[in-house]
Amino acid sequence: MVRFPDGSLSIATVEAIADVLQVSPKFLYYLSNNVGKHYRITKIPKKNGKFRTIEAPDSYLKHIQRMILDNLLPQSVGEIATAFEPGVGLMDNVVQHVGNPVVLALDLKDFFPSLRLHRIVRVLRELDFPRASAVLLAKLCTLNGHLPQGAPTSPHLANLAMRTFDDRLSLLCRQENLAVTRYADDITISGNIDRHCAESLIASCRVMLKEIGLRINYRKLRILRQNARQEVTGVVVNEKPSVPRHIRRELRKKMYYLRRHGVVGYEPVTLEALRSLLGSVMFVNYVDPDNFEFRQYAEELKVRIKECA
Repeated sequence: MVRFPDGSLSIATVEAIADVLQVSPKFLYYLSNNVGKHYRITKIPKKNGKFRTIEAPDSYLKHIQRMILDNLLPQSVGEIATAFEPGVGLMDNVVQHVGNPVVLALDLKDFFPSLRLHRIVRVLRELDFPRASAVLLAKLCTLNGHLPQGAPTSPHLANLAMRTFDDRLSLLCRQENLAVTRYADDITISGNIDRHCAESLIASCRVMLKEIGLRINYRKLRILRQNARQEVTGVVVNEKPSVPRHIRRELRKKMYYLRRHGVVGYEPVTLEALRSLLGSVMFVNYVDPDNFEFRQYAEELKVRIKECA
């Protein structure tokens, strides 16, 4: 039996799912066997010279996936998950680690591509979906056998797939009096962590992750102590949450040139450039709401955007 968001209990047969999604079972089967025709794949360059692949569903498949997300998937996820869920966000991933002596940061390699179709089927079966329904839904939410980075269902399905890992790691860290959070593919553990403890935690994570087909990206593994900059998902946590100094310095420089020479960076002032700069300034305000300087920048940029629009 599956409990739908409206509170009703139902055996989630393919027919029941089709009724919730307001389409016929026959069409759902057709769509699940032809999802590849409904994706646009683009590659976005990364700073390291590689590319991030975005697999975006077309508007119709995206609508079906959104209905699956809103009407069929439970919201309960692991207790340390801080990304992609209502009521939690980046700062929930940060504040628990502020002021701790050591921060251990782990990054997962190829997060979405490594969560395969069979894993999503297993997740849905554990949620009491009959096998036929689990396979159908998994096929509707995957592309070429993995979670696509671009489908609205992928982040929540990833969190559901990580739920057992999250809870096991949370228990392990509680036993050691350590703070732990996971923001998508970034795992952060902090507290009194010596070399032996760090090695044990990394080994435990490696074993638990292998069970769900995931691996640690050892090139991005970091052990950060208070005598150096401790950064958690782009936010410095040594004493209080703050955006790294070099980013704030660069934003000040851009505001200076905007005021003095009427340019944003090295480009003429455009609405798009102003909005991009405002987004960066607002991130500083989000992390550090008491930063008066950047609050002033934000107000000035809002006026300029209004005048430019």
